[in-house]
Amino acid sequence: VPLVGSLVHSLGLMRLCDMLALMVDSRVPLPEALRLAGKASGQRGLQQEAERLAAALSRGEDVNHTPGRWRRLPAGLVELVASAGQQSTLVALLQAQTSLQVQRARGVAQLIVLLLPWLLLPTLGAVIVLTIVALYLPMMQLLLCLI
Repeated sequence: VPLVGSLVHSLGLMRLCDMLALMVDSRVPLPEALRLAGKASGQRGLQQEAERLAAALSRGEDVNHTPGRWRRLPAGLVELVASAGQQSTLVALLQAQTSLQVQRARGVAQLIVLLLPWLLLPTLGAVIVLTIVALYLPMMQLLLCLI
C-alpha cells in the first residue's frame, strides 16, 4: 500500500537521523555511526543503504556525485553526511532532518486517516452485500425448485 509504505519509510528515516545525531554527538566515528543508525532504523533497505554509504565514506569516495545510487536515503541527508562539517553543526542539521521526517510522517498519517473511511465504506458495503447474497442464495434456489 503506497501511503502506508511512505509512512513506514518516513518513520525509519526519522529513527535513522535521530540515532545518527545521537551517535555523532557522542563522538562515534561517522562510518560506525551510520552502520548503527541504519540498524536502528528497523528497515532492511535503509540499513543496507546506510552500510553502503558508511563503506563508501570509509574508502574516501565522493558520494554526492553518483545520481541514483542512494534510492532510500534522501539526497540532502547523503550530502549532509558527506560534508560532515563541525560536529555541533552536523548534529543540529541531523536533528532538523529528524524533525522533517516527523512532519512528513504526520502528514502521511493524516492523509491515511482522511482517506481510510472513504476506502473502507465501499469495501464494507461489498462485504455486506456478498454476505446477504450468500445467505439467501440457497433459499432462493430452493424456492425456485418448489415453483
